[in-house]
Formats: sequence, C-alpha cells, structure tokens
Amino acid sequence: MQNLIILLNLILSSTGYERIEAIKWLQNLVWDHPNEIEEFLCDLPDELSLTLDYYEPNPEWRKSYDFLYDDGKLEHVVKQALHE
Repeated sequence: MQNLIILLNLILSSTGYERIEAIKWLQNLVWDHPNEIEEFLCDLPDELSLTLDYYEPNPEWRKSYDFLYDDGKLEHVVKQALHE
C-alpha cells in the first residue's frame, strides 16, 4: 500500500520521461504484484492502472486520438485516487 502512495505522489511530482516511468512502475505493481495491494483497495489501483494507459504527454499525438488526455487530467485522476 505504501508503495502505491509513493508512486502516485511520484507521478504528481514528476514530468516528462520520469512521469511516464512512474506510471509504468505503478502499473507493474498493480498488475504483476497484486498481493502487495490491500484487498479493500484492489479495484481502485486496477481501474487507475487502466486509466493511466490513456495519458499522453505529447499534444500532437493527443490531437489524433480523442481518448488520450493531458497532464491536467492525469493530475486530477491521481489526486482523486489519493483521496479515495
């Protein structure tokens, strides 16, 4: 659980390549090590991991795909997860 919170905070505080790597680490934790997530929180990290797949820092790429989102939405999604 503590690793999950650390990674969420790292996603919020980083930018560019570091932010993308933090997202990958979080997804790896959730998908490859679900036993490290407390049972009552299982749905939240799983849903968040899927949602994070649609983050795209490159504005040009986002123009081509309506389902991709920017830093602002990423930060909103992560902050919402931290409050839950």
